Amino acid sequence: MFQLELTRAAVDGTLSGLFGSSEVSTDEAQRLFYYTPAEYQ
Repeated sequence: MFQLELTRAAVDGTLSGLFGSSEVSTDEAQRLFYYTPAEYQ
């Protein structure tokens, strides 16, 4: 189950919620360069 949550957080750009401030830059890049679920529709 953790692997599913980890993948979801990576795709959503919310890894910093699981791993802290060290993942903020990863979240920012994910949100900047990839589509959100709302944009897919």
